[in-house]
Amino acid sequence: MDEGRPPFLALSITRQPPADFSSSPAPASVRTKENQVFAGFHRFNASNGTLDAGLDYQYTRYVYDGIDGRNRDLHRFQFPLRYQGTVSGWNIDASVAPGISTSSNVLKEFFDRISSDDLFATARLEGYRESGSRKWVLGLAYDRAFGRPLVYPIAGVELSPSDALDIRLAFPDPGFRYRWSDRQSLSGRLFPAGHQWHVMTDDFSAEFDYRVEGIRAQLGWSIRLWKAITLDISGGYEFGRKHYLTDDLGVQIESDVDDQWLFLFGLRAGPAPLPFTHGSQL
Repeated sequence: MDEGRPPFLALSITRQPPADFSSSPAPASVRTKENQVFAGFHRFNASNGTLDAGLDYQYTRYVYDGIDGRNRDLHRFQFPLRYQGTVSGWNIDASVAPGISTSSNVLKEFFDRISSDDLFATARLEGYRESGSRKWVLGLAYDRAFGRPLVYPIAGVELSPSDALDIRLAFPDPGFRYRWSDRQSLSGRLFPAGHQWHVMTDDFSAEFDYRVEGIRAQLGWSIRLWKAITLDISGGYEFGRKHYLTDDLGVQIESDVDDQWLFLFGLRAGPAPLPFTHGSQL
């Protein structure tokens, strides 16, 4: 199966139990819910390669205990365009994904409340060159994976010690995939899991950037249930967590959050790649 070739659809839900804030005005905790939809619509022929068009949507809900303010419902919509081809002997994998990242109340009055502060875009470029059994990786990314807009390098090597095992040793997202059979596989990944949303208060009188930081280690089992339908079950651990927000009293909270386990359940139809939080598909 040609993984990543549209059309496809991937749905996933992620849950994290309550974790304590370490430095908030009063003892407080947060529970996290994430629902994600990742779809590939069509593949076009492009110069020396292909161009894929799709949709990546994630709903994130932070449920608080001990914070002066309502629970936050946050949305990220992106429309990724992904090019794969060959340029001057390099295999190129590049994407750009414009979109919006905002709070629920802005979406409810979209045409009246949307502003340039809600708009954003991410981009990623990776080049691969084979040398024997190794595939060297060089690239550049611009996104919010580290909790704010940031440009950072990508570098490392990909190995395939056997037909069943692929290993990626690259910054910032090393990982592996082991195929037990045509129907089952095991995969793991370590990656930055941050993001930033533009948030308006309920009465639209104030605004702030809600930022989160964290690193996720995630291990998952995938099994093809029927034809092109695949079930994904993953567990993981998120550490190095920080939240930056403003409560309803106008108090700015910049706090570490305790490390916490997570659980993911997903379904994929067609050759969809595994989705990861906040648009980390590549």
